[in-house]
Amino acid sequence: MEILEFKSSALQETEEIAKGFAQKLKLGDVVLLKGELGAGKTFFISCICEYFGIKDARSPSFKIINIYEGKVKIYHLDFYRIKDKEEIFQLGIDEILNEEAIFFIEWPEIFMDYLKNCWVVEFEFENEDTRKIRIYKNE
Repeated sequence: MEILEFKSSALQETEEIAKGFAQKLKLGDVVLLKGELGAGKTFFISCICEYFGIKDARSPSFKIINIYEGKVKIYHLDFYRIKDKEEIFQLGIDEILNEEAIFFIEWPEIFMDYLKNCWVVEFEFENEDTRKIRIYKNE
């Protein structure tokens, strides 16, 4: 498994990493974003959305799902407030993942055993100003 690893000390660097990654994405791809609060997951997604012509992408923390339309359809899901895997199935996750879209899931840990062959983007604070960003496929 190939792991791409980057360090980012500025929003502009994170934006460049996100837009470079966006070039690899195609319809049907699922991207799982892992990392602490404030690590940059939502910003990373908003940069990718911008690449696809979508402005003002925001965290769906309270709504759980945001749907964006641009050059492609993007589903942005946030499982932070989900306490039980059954809640995810009640959202209709099977139908959602069959849409012609690209899917981003923040806080996917509760659902990781269900999701295979996805991109994983991990954010880790290296220090106050620097984040380590790892991108790989879970198989």
